Amino acid sequence: MASNRNFSRLEPRKAPAEIPAVSDLGVRLTMPRKSNRAAALTVASGDRFWDKRKVAAKARRHALEIELSRASNPGAHRLTRRQKQWMENHLSTWSWNTSEDVLQAPVAATEAQLDELVTATRLPYVQRAVLKIQGLCLEQMRYIAERAPQTVLFVLVDPLAKSQQTIRAPRRA
Repeated sequence: MASNRNFSRLEPRKAPAEIPAVSDLGVRLTMPRKSNRAAALTVASGDRFWDKRKVAAKARRHALEIELSRASNPGAHRLTRRQKQWMENHLSTWSWNTSEDVLQAPVAATEAQLDELVTATRLPYVQRAVLKIQGLCLEQMRYIAERAPQTVLFVLVDPLAKSQQTIRAPRRA
């Protein structure tokens, strides 16, 4: 190496950047280490969740829990046109009011006709469906709801009063 003045001179060092003081984040959040400048700057900017890996891991766990609960308890659905036709094949005296998407009960529904509907609710595609029924009284709907699977959601429709009443199957202990 040459022995001139340029090589023997040291560069003046810059003063280290000041790290902002991190206030206490509470019981559930961990504090960043004192040497973690990026985390200290993130917290100082107002984002208390400085460790994005922990936030992402918690979001993944939450999404998996939701997915598992949806798989084990699928929600109610509306019947398709083909499913309505199949159900109409099982119900001899019942009919579909397609304008309002309602199952129309026979004029004077007997207990045998109500039992016929109860057996139709045990079909696999009906077990988690929302069934809107018109032309029955509240006692008849309760009779059906007690005997049908608990997963079927019944809605009693009254076209004159323009009202809908949800009837749920009682929980068996």
